[in-house]
Amino acid sequence: MRYGLLADIHGNLEALESVMRDAKDAQIDKYVFLGDAVGYGACPNEVCAWMREIADVAVVGNHDVSVCGRGCDDDFCAADTRRALSWSERQLTEQNREWLSKLPFFVRDGDLSFCHGSPFEPERFEYIFSVDDLEDKDLGTLPWVSFMGHSHVAIAFVTTSGTTSGTASGGSMVCQGPQFELDHGNQYIITVGSVGQPRDRDSRACYGILDTDTRFFEYRRVEYDIRAARQRIIDAHLPGRFGDRLLVGF
Repeated sequence: MRYGLLADIHGNLEALESVMRDAKDAQIDKYVFLGDAVGYGACPNEVCAWMREIADVAVVGNHDVSVCGRGCDDDFCAADTRRALSWSERQLTEQNREWLSKLPFFVRDGDLSFCHGSPFEPERFEYIFSVDDLEDKDLGTLPWVSFMGHSHVAIAFVTTSGTTSGTASGGSMVCQGPQFELDHGNQYIITVGSVGQPRDRDSRACYGILDTDTRFFEYRRVEYDIRAARQRIIDAHLPGRFGDRLLVGF
């Protein structure tokens, strides 16, 4: 089984379309959406329509929760982010709003799990940026691989004999480059990067592919028309910095 894992699209239609063109040649059997279809970008409805159409598994993100009345406290975000969320909320069709309102926080599929933030308390949308964020967590409650988004970076953590290590994609502790093999004797927490708002200083759209037969996970980086996505943000009178940061991937 080959899983295509997409997170943090954030209304960036140009990035999503490029990712889907790339994925077409990757022989994906099942698509998983890991949350945050909306926010920052100018195409929330188009992104929701894509995910409603293709996602075999979908979970809700913190931005999605905020725009569909599910009680997320907007104090988590800065004024510009609240402004973008309010704009997205006004743009959403009832069909897309209803879809977001019914998405679960967490899905487990055999020895895999999917959520937006930390898998330990999915409804709290906690970040995992480093090994320190896993301190005092009960890793024994997790399946073989837990996939998440939220941080907008491509980073994987592995537990081996009670110890935890982490690396950004391309590092040396978990993987040698953008692809690495998963050992069934270990447990993994993998953030799949961001399709629409990368923040690891690589401006290309990022998504993940898991092949359960070969036990390989791969980060895929895809070029897209960043300037067109940025111009959409400007034309929608959304905060310009959300377009500017696309240029540098941070």
